[in-house]
Formats: sequence, C-alpha cells, structure tokens
Amino acid sequence: MRITRTVFRRYLRVALVGLLILLALLLGRWLEQNGWLLAAYRGLENLDRPAAAVLFVVFYILAVLLLLPAWPLAVAGGAWFGLGWGFVLCTIAANLSASLAFLLARGLGRGSVERFLKHRPAWQHWDSALGRSGWRLVALLRLSPAIPFNLQNYLYGLTAIRFWPCAAASFLAMMPGTFLYVYLGYWGRWTWAGATTEQRSLGEWFLFGLGLAATVLVTIYLGRLARQALQQHIPPQSPAPSPSAGSSSG
Repeated sequence: MRITRTVFRRYLRVALVGLLILLALLLGRWLEQNGWLLAAYRGLENLDRPAAAVLFVVFYILAVLLLLPAWPLAVAGGAWFGLGWGFVLCTIAANLSASLAFLLARGLGRGSVERFLKHRPAWQHWDSALGRSGWRLVALLRLSPAIPFNLQNYLYGLTAIRFWPCAAASFLAMMPGTFLYVYLGYWGRWTWAGATTEQRSLGEWFLFGLGLAATVLVTIYLGRLARQALQQHIPPQSPAPSPSAGSSSG
C-alpha cells in the first residue's frame, strides 16, 4: 500500500503528540519521585517576593503542562504568599496553564480529530454540540472531579469548543477549588506559626476553623450540584431498534 505525503504527515503528527504525552508523563513521574515540590520550596525561600511570585507562576504552568498534580502547588501558594496573594497567583497560573494546554492540543491534535469524525456522524453531532454550548459542560466538569484538571485542559483543545467561552467558564468554575486549596495552605502556615511563635486566642481558632469548614462544605456542595447537572446534561443513549421490529413494520 502506497502511503501519500498527506497520510504520512498525519501519522507523523499523531506519533509526535503521543510521544510528547509519553515524555510529559515520564518526566512528571520522575519529578514526583524526586521531591519536586520540596526543591521548589527551597528555591523560592531564597528569593524576594516579586521574583518568587513570578517563578511560582512559571513553575505552576510547567507542572500543569507536564501533567503533574496541581493541588499541591495551590496549597503551597497559600502557605508561601498568604490567602489573598496566594489565591490571585494560583488563579493566574491555573488559567494560563489551562489556556496553553488548550492551544497546544488545538494546534497539534484538532486536525486529526476532525478527520476522525468526518465519517462518524454520531460523534460529529456531539462534537458540534460541544462547539455550540460546550462552555456549560466545561463549567460543570471544572466543578466536578470527574476528569482530572490537567487532562481536561488538553481534552477541550481537541473538541470543537471555542477558546474564549472555554477560558471564561474555566476561570469562573476553577475559583472554588483553587480557593479551597489555597485556604488549606494558609491554614497550615497559620496553625504552624501559632504553635511555634504566636499565641492564638480561642476566638481566632474558632473563626479560622469556621472559615475553613465553610469553604470545604461549599466546594463539596458545588461539586455535587455539578455532578447532578452533568447527569441531566448528557442524555441516555436510546436503544437501537431490533431487526424484528423493523421487519414487522412493513
């Protein structure tokens, strides 16, 4: 069978995408086993505040693109920079990394997906539906932990969802989870400081614990609402008609 140049380029692009994903997984696994978060923490400790903030955002983006878990970085951001700046920096980093992963997947893999769907009308229908109103599904999936955050970033780039609706839905829907992890990091730093240097009053402990509990409950509640909405958003598949039913109708 003779392979044309177009077919060769198509297979080459698919192989390249697969190789990049494999390398990212291997590098991410290696970094995870070699204490990447502890090494980053020690590096940031020696920098001034603005430089540490910029380096933190860059490191966060690279970690997400390499499919490393993002939540430890959000927790670390709360511990390093406090609740306010930690939330701002983690929100910026999470959205930039999500956008970059989306654009990478869109540029490298979307063409292959379109060719795959060309002769599959049923799948093409779902892809078109995602393009029209996919921002709702993006928001629900961001709130629900059904699909890991890092995989979602690449997945949306392969679908027909437009960039700006996807980015806006992600920006809003990722806020509760980001705030929870940043709050956990801030809580840990606050607790450690209170146990070692400062004496916290009972009222301070109560208010801080109440805020943490409220944040956790709101995040869990939003996740449950998102899961319920996802079940309603995706209709069940109708059973295919049996051959006997088709023959008796005539």
